[in-house]
Amino acid sequence: MTTKQLEAIKELSRRGWSAKSIGDKLGFCESGIRYWKKKSGIPSARRRGTTQYTFYDRKGNVRAFGTAREIADQLGIKISSVYERVCLAKRLGRRNAVREESLQEIRSEEKC
Repeated sequence: MTTKQLEAIKELSRRGWSAKSIGDKLGFCESGIRYWKKKSGIPSARRRGTTQYTFYDRKGNVRAFGTAREIADQLGIKISSVYERVCLAKRLGRRNAVREESLQEIRSEEKC
């Protein structure tokens, strides 16, 4: 493995390429790429899907939409609060949609 090839692995990993894709491009097997990444201290690419959420007000109007971080910025709340609301919405079976009135109902039911 040459220094140039290691630099290519590092760059492609930074861009989010999988070990298999890098191996196909550079002519190495997937396990060989993983070995050299580990030996050279190149971090593994983490595949994180970006989930979009929509927050609604009590009347059903869109209050905020986007990623959890974007919603937190739009509403002026902490990102952990966004995830808490999303988690509660998932319990209700609403995927990628959060209705605040339902969350308030859950909280009032939990207090009882």
